[in-house]
Amino acid sequence: YRRQDVELIVKELRESGGSEDIDEDDSEILHNVLELSNMRVKESMIPRIDIEAVDKSTPIADVLNTMIESGHSKLPVYRDSIDD
Repeated sequence: YRRQDVELIVKELRESGGSEDIDEDDSEILHNVLELSNMRVKESMIPRIDIEAVDKSTPIADVLNTMIESGHSKLPVYRDSIDD
């Protein structure tokens, strides 16, 4: 498919309320992927001091609390230092 074809499909799905095969979340992901080509890398970067991450030895209860507090469903996991 050409980019324009995919954009049209995503637009039609959003306007029609989706389909059985593609839910609203999938439609949003497709839309965001198409928008990536219009974005500079710098725009998508998060300053290092703002990154929510956990050490691999962090107890699971603490990881879950960090996820809840940060609102993220995924977190980078590091060993010893976030810079590793």
